[in-house]
Amino acid sequence: MTRCLVHSLISKPVIPFHVHLLNQGYIMNLIDKLTKQVVDNNEKAAEIVAAQTEEEAVDADITFFMPLDPPVLAHVTCDVLNVRPSPSTDMDRVGQLKRGAEIHVSGLCDDWLEINFEGAKRYVFGAYTDYEAPELTVTASALNIRKAPTTDSEKIGSLPNGTVVRALAETKGWVKILSGNKIGYVSREYLK
Repeated sequence: MTRCLVHSLISKPVIPFHVHLLNQGYIMNLIDKLTKQVVDNNEKAAEIVAAQTEEEAVDADITFFMPLDPPVLAHVTCDVLNVRPSPSTDMDRVGQLKRGAEIHVSGLCDDWLEINFEGAKRYVFGAYTDYEAPELTVTASALNIRKAPTTDSEKIGSLPNGTVVRALAETKGWVKILSGNKIGYVSREYLK
């Protein structure tokens, strides 16, 4: 038994002490980088949560908000729908709505609906309601669909005059649309 213990100690390579310090430095540097990334992501999330207007959303580098005026009536279609303070499942729920409950949709945030809940702007996931995104019609002879809301963005398709699309979001003259199975951005100027 002693022989096995002595043999295992002798057969293991000896690592110089400075290599251990190097590895510790590398690990500490990696931990610092990961911690900074988490802090940066938390700060970005705080900006998104704080964005209450289209301009603030654009400043926070998000392009998902489209106000609806007047608000549109919709109903809850699942047994229980969570209400959240921002459009994210990462946020704690602030309430719940039961099947059939009426909601007044005052804005769209991609798949999320902005509603008034207990006197405050709150969000519910739109797939669990009977809300349908507004339909708009293309007025240009041909309207480019872009990957991002800018003319510098890659063109991913084109829509002929008269095409009906669903508006998912709007920001600074651009509308995020669903047309068939394509999601992209088009100029608001050419939709009615």
